[in-house]
Amino acid sequence: MKKISLLLIFTLFSATMLFAQSWVSRYNGIRKGIDVIKALVVDDAGNVYVTGYSSSTSNGFDYLTIKYNSNGATQWTARYNGPANEMDEAKSIFVDPSGNVYVTGTIDAFSGDFINGNAATIKYSPQGQQLWVAIYDDGFGREDAGNSVKVDAAGNVYITGYTSIFHLGYADQDYLTIKYNSDGVMQWKDTYNGPVSEDDNAVAMSLDPSGNIYVTGFNFSGNDPIGEKNYFTIKYNPSGVRQWTAEYNGPISEVDIATALAVDNNGNAYVTGYSDGTTDFDYATIKYNTNGKQKWVARYNGPANGFDIAYAIAVDDAGNVYVTGGDEKTAYNGDYLTIKYSPSGNVKWTARYAGSGGDNDEAYAIAVDKSGNVYVTGNENGFVYNSNIGTVKYSSSGVEQWVKIYDGPRDSVDAGNAIAVDALGNVYVGGVSTAKNSVDFTTIKYPAGSTPVADKISTEKENEPFAISYNYPNPFSQNTTIKFDVNAGSDTPVNVKLMVYNIQGKEVASLINEFLKSGSYEVNWNARDFPGGIYFYKLFSGESIEIQKMELIK
Repeated sequence: MKKISLLLIFTLFSATMLFAQSWVSRYNGIRKGIDVIKALVVDDAGNVYVTGYSSSTSNGFDYLTIKYNSNGATQWTARYNGPANEMDEAKSIFVDPSGNVYVTGTIDAFSGDFINGNAATIKYSPQGQQLWVAIYDDGFGREDAGNSVKVDAAGNVYITGYTSIFHLGYADQDYLTIKYNSDGVMQWKDTYNGPVSEDDNAVAMSLDPSGNIYVTGFNFSGNDPIGEKNYFTIKYNPSGVRQWTAEYNGPISEVDIATALAVDNNGNAYVTGYSDGTTDFDYATIKYNTNGKQKWVARYNGPANGFDIAYAIAVDDAGNVYVTGGDEKTAYNGDYLTIKYSPSGNVKWTARYAGSGGDNDEAYAIAVDKSGNVYVTGNENGFVYNSNIGTVKYSSSGVEQWVKIYDGPRDSVDAGNAIAVDALGNVYVGGVSTAKNSVDFTTIKYPAGSTPVADKISTEKENEPFAISYNYPNPFSQNTTIKFDVNAGSDTPVNVKLMVYNIQGKEVASLINEFLKSGSYEVNWNARDFPGGIYFYKLFSGESIEIQKMELIK
């Protein structure tokens, strides 16, 4: 029975009817490794498209994009391996009304050089044929990336992200926004350099019905390398002319980082993220009118006065605003925290979801249907040693309707990174799920009309021969402690290795490489000299591998 379960997991596609969900699909790449969904969209026919990065034969990553039909059958898969055959990561996806698919991200420009990347944008036909690739190179031999892609009604393609430009003798990151026509020919580009010529990064983009483009992210506003960052938002007209810029500096002028952006039908822009308050990070959500005037700021500080981070935002047709993320309820113990604001910025409701394990839970994505129902997904810690893909539906008044939990084949990391809802109310979730020796693309469909109960979807568990791990605090600002158990089954020591990797898959730290007996262990990682961002730590012995995600905030 165990062999049958593993065979299903490691095939390129498996669709299984479990409890109330329509289907679950897992994709394990061309070699056992890390395959991570970064973005998901659904079209009017219920086809779902996912993109992200997938381990390649060269020990690097490729772009990977998959189209499933409404029944979960794979229609096509498309891999893109950049010219350096190294670390290529797709970050955003869009599908137009004709079914053409667009992805953007970053690719390595030269083999063995992790700081030399280009922004690569691809258009696929509805059948998955690659129509064109547009590569942006800054010309300085440094890193460029596309973080978000959108397409207007005429088929013009817009990306935003960052580019590296030399200022005062140093290569620093600036905002990068590009318009391509429908054939992939660049029409214009604009870069933005913050006031102190440090790293500035545009992370999100949206278009309004008139074709205006909005981008947001953060700039450096001071010389402190770990602080003095501000939200920075730009509006362009379709010709690439800046209409306005808006900067938000929080109450203590420290770290203020925008993570998400939405625009309503009237051209009002909404930005959310996290902002240093008098205690620690708070949600900070802002509304700008069509002329860039700040209409309101809404801040949320959780009960523990700790790390409260908003990751996603949505706006409905009435101008109500929804944000979600994670707040600290007690020290190192957080919940999904979702807020609905009125068009004038008043709190209409807040909804908290605490996972079954009483550990740290974070929502990473949000969607709202035409009836005002709200859907969030993220990382739900079922037990202290593992996490699940936890998806929650709330009514328009904030009442919890159902909770769906996906627990993968290994008691390790399962997390929802993206969510969408179609016109019929079907819900689609994209994320990652850990198997014995791999992290897999995982896509789930929950049907409209799911019953208002908590469903837990579990797959047959693999043997856990040696270790389970987690770290605390997570997120962290400098130091974190990684805890793990060794279950050797005897008094004979086993060789245990603990490595840390950055988001590009490059090993950045080796914390343990020694023989250990059965027992519980703790290891501290001091990340003082590392840049903020997402990291993975891998704990392994022989063929057993445990992979967990952690977030360093600076």
